[in-house]
Amino acid sequence: MQCTAKSKRSGEQCRNHAVKGKTKCRIHGGANDGPPKGNKNALKHGAYEAISLETMTEEEIAYANAVTLNPCETLREQLKTLRVKEARIAKRLKKAKDDMENVGRDDGTGRKIPAMVVLTGTQGKQADAEGRESTSLSTASETQEMHYLRLDAAHSMVLEQIRRVSDSLARMEGEGGEESRNGVAIVLDLGGGRRHEGDGN
Repeated sequence: MQCTAKSKRSGEQCRNHAVKGKTKCRIHGGANDGPPKGNKNALKHGAYEAISLETMTEEEIAYANAVTLNPCETLREQLKTLRVKEARIAKRLKKAKDDMENVGRDDGTGRKIPAMVVLTGTQGKQADAEGRESTSLSTASETQEMHYLRLDAAHSMVLEQIRRVSDSLARMEGEGGEESRNGVAIVLDLGGGRRHEGDGN
């Protein structure tokens, strides 16, 4: 079977044979299976990490099943995890600040602190026109200052989440005692005043 890749300039189809079981030749990515499903290769700081059952470990699933659904308890748990996340990002932020201030200086191991931070690196194999394979490495990097600013923005975002959760928790605990803490009573605003559902009014 012929490779289905087409030239961007001329629109002409590639003349090479496709890799067995694929639609493209080795040159156009037919031999590349890509990263494994659910990998975290692109994770930078974890503030935007999407969590679903497919990406959770068995230990995390067991933990999720044991979590309480009481609104106040849920907010307290969320506050604890946000505090841990904030502490982790703060630690990374301190290291990034130290690195930014000490670019070019010895890091204590005989190496100099680089001016750039490597974010991601991908390694791939390519074949030339004669069929010889070569390994290529491509990386994405940013300056120490940009790295620090990105972590600082993530830290501020997590602090804002902590503030919102703390406000919600204070509001729930201050609005109606133990019933609303357990999520039993729902406060309704009917225009003419507030009442608790189930009062019979």
